[in-house]
Amino acid sequence: MVKALTIGAALTAAFMLLVSASLAFAGQAETTRALRDNARIDRALTDLTAAYGISLYCPTISARYLRGWALVRQLERYAVSLGHPRDEVHAYVKDKAERKRVEGQARRYLNRKGGRESDPSSVCKVGEQEIAAKSQIGLLLRGE
Repeated sequence: MVKALTIGAALTAAFMLLVSASLAFAGQAETTRALRDNARIDRALTDLTAAYGISLYCPTISARYLRGWALVRQLERYAVSLGHPRDEVHAYVKDKAERKRVEGQARRYLNRKGGRESDPSSVCKVGEQEIAAKSQIGLLLRGE
């Protein structure tokens, strides 16, 4: 999508509140693989990214940032409960390659639903459908 559909502002801002200055990278590859392969975490990050993208391209829909932040916190607690160190969870979310992978998933999802980068009204339509369906993406959005 236009304007670089990223986890960017929403997730980075949320995690900046949580992340300490230093990140430990021991075992990071194993944690990254485990978090990437966890369907609950992967789906939630994709949903967050899709919702953020919709809010960027549709002028009549905005992101519910507090709900997004709450979901991020919930995911963090879940990952830590699985035994992953908090600093490795933070490093995973900040990893550029993982962000690009999740962005790609969100783009493909929006495209399957009919949302096109070149047509903001199609993105709005997808957002309105998600809000009406009360999907996880829809719960992260607010229509005017």
